[in-house]
Amino acid sequence: MEKDLYCLIDLKCSISTSSVMYWKIDKLSTTRNVKEAGNFTLEEALAFVNADLDNNTVMIPQSKVEEFLSVTV
Repeated sequence: MEKDLYCLIDLKCSISTSSVMYWKIDKLSTTRNVKEAGNFTLEEALAFVNADLDNNTVMIPQSKVEEFLSVTV
């Protein structure tokens, strides 16, 4: 059974740059490029979000990111 993966989004950076800023797999830097975004297990994502004492990080399922990217305006 395949585990769901999650992307982590830095809300503070996203709002200040007007671009979605994803955490990279190293958890030290962010990127606008979704292809460079880290994919985290549920446990990893929850641990990262819960450790963010400023509440600037949210998690979103990778499947939702892919769904949003497939929508054209």
